[in-house]
Amino acid sequence: MIELHNVDCMEYLATLEDNSFDLIFTDPPYLYNKSPGKPYSERKQCNTKSKFANSGLYSYNGDVMRKMACFGEIDLIEFLNKTLRLMNKYNAYYFCSESQIPFYFNWANKNNLMVSVLIWEKPLSIINKNRFSQNIEFILRVYNYGTALKKVNENKCYNRVKKYNSPNKKIHPTEKPTALIGEILKVTRPKKIFDPFAGSGAIGLASDILGFNYVGCELDTDYFEEAQKRLQQHQSQLRIPMQ
Repeated sequence: MIELHNVDCMEYLATLEDNSFDLIFTDPPYLYNKSPGKPYSERKQCNTKSKFANSGLYSYNGDVMRKMACFGEIDLIEFLNKTLRLMNKYNAYYFCSESQIPFYFNWANKNNLMVSVLIWEKPLSIINKNRFSQNIEFILRVYNYGTALKKVNENKCYNRVKKYNSPNKKIHPTEKPTALIGEILKVTRPKKIFDPFAGSGAIGLASDILGFNYVGCELDTDYFEEAQKRLQQHQSQLRIPMQ
């Protein structure tokens, strides 16, 4: 069962019954505060001819910096508090930015939960010799006792460092590799996954490929429609008889 809803996840959360899921796997908005001053959502685009700076991923006028770069501690804690009742034994994977890591750890400690840090390592593409490369992203596993990983024969699934390229044809500017998501799902084997920030539908696609039940939310109508189309195409392929 794969469900995708075009709704605000905070509103949808209020409609869910307690213990409806056994895993949350999602990619919430990040928080970027690399330099002091106004939040990125309030800054003006710098005058530059750089293709990277003017791209949809880095431009202050783009969706990423305007809508997906200011998910601070207050927003994050409000969201996390609402997820506590969704699982009998808390078990979640959250993609996050470096500056959000302390918020997750503090919240987990207050709720007697544990945290493991996984890393998505991407190939070096942009090198600024004034600072270390930003070719990694973080995945935090926030969990309780009784949620041990399952045994599989692929030893790489237990490596905390996941080495994958970024997807070539992105539906969403911050899309994550389906294979990376699938690697984590293989050792988790949930019965039902909740993805409050579905974006491109990559987590839904990985869930469908591996046969796990999935419920996702995406607020942006354009991304929702693209993700829905992606999932429907995959499910239609599954119904094509083998020759």
